[in-house]
Amino acid sequence: VDVDGDGHSKGKGKGPGPPDPHRHRRRPQPLRKRPATGHPQRAASAWGAWAPRASSAPLSSSSVVVPPLSLSSGGALGLCGPLWAPAKALPVVAAAAAAAVPRVSLGLARHVAVWTRRNKPTSACVAYGLSTALFAAALWHTWKRKMDGLGLLGLLRAALLHATLSGVAITLANLKTVDAVGLLGKRPGGELARWSHPAFLPFHLLYRLRLDARRALRSEELVSGDTSRMWHIGGWPASGDDIPASVQSVLDCTCELPRRFPVDENSQVKKYLCLPLWDATGPDPQQMEAAAAWALEQTTARRGVLIHCAHGHGRSATVLCAALVKAGVAASCMGALRYVRTFRPGARLNGEQRDSLLAWSREFGHRWDIVPSKRHDACGNPLDDEDVESGSDEEEG
Repeated sequence: VDVDGDGHSKGKGKGPGPPDPHRHRRRPQPLRKRPATGHPQRAASAWGAWAPRASSAPLSSSSVVVPPLSLSSGGALGLCGPLWAPAKALPVVAAAAAAAVPRVSLGLARHVAVWTRRNKPTSACVAYGLSTALFAAALWHTWKRKMDGLGLLGLLRAALLHATLSGVAITLANLKTVDAVGLLGKRPGGELARWSHPAFLPFHLLYRLRLDARRALRSEELVSGDTSRMWHIGGWPASGDDIPASVQSVLDCTCELPRRFPVDENSQVKKYLCLPLWDATGPDPQQMEAAAAWALEQTTARRGVLIHCAHGHGRSATVLCAALVKAGVAASCMGALRYVRTFRPGARLNGEQRDSLLAWSREFGHRWDIVPSKRHDACGNPLDDEDVESGSDEEEG
């Protein structure tokens, strides 16, 4: 019996005994074993200590035992040990993604800007794209509904699918990099191909409705001419009765509307030229020069010329300005536009048409604009001395 606590046992009437050889040995620790599957509480508590060690040694699929989930003894944290490392990386990934969003957005904006500069979609192209998107949305809405047989819903789906596909084709053909003016099948003689109306029936129907609606709402003459009765500008003539008697030559600037009047030596219209252009666009310099030369040839032969598009405001005004400059009626392109507005007030040129006219003037050496003054008229042509004196007298009066 160790009475003094010094590790020496003392017996009755005897001296101190030998020291205990096991007094400095530590208490044996329990071995870390794989958690048993039959005890949920024990398995969940032991998994947290076993999982880090088990991850250092490769295990076969047959030796891995997945313990059941238990939240009672804090085993959930131990159970999620193998998944905790990816979870720690989530804030880092989120921060990297947030930092990359501005760069991706900036890069996407740059690509969109470059694509826009190359293609330069016109207002008509944007309108075609929006209408196509509406058709596609309606098609998606009807496609989600259950259809029994080929009933009314099936016909509606077919019509919307036709309108969507044809609208996508026309929208892409309107882009400047594509510029497929022959998509609608207009021939040099002005006729549309037989397959054009069946293939693009939604486009033709909506375009004609829009054309008729704008003509009904506007109180503008279909065809307008200058005082010489040699230069005319106007909208699409639906028949020969819409062409004035002073016109014997027609220059057509449309690619979507057919010719509806006869052209031969025994008819009123003797000559016809087709310059197919999409709506709200302008020709290239070579096409512009060829059209202006043709118009000058007709007026030299004393045949009145009608240059028309759908409404007689954009495409036809662009070509007519070039023809007036080439014929010497106007000294500059902007002077020709001012002259056209004297008898066609609705004539306007958008940005692409101005660029087309400017490119033609630069390539073939024509003046772009002359500021009107006392010695120049609205067309930029110089006035005679008598006209200048009379104008100064009127100003003084």
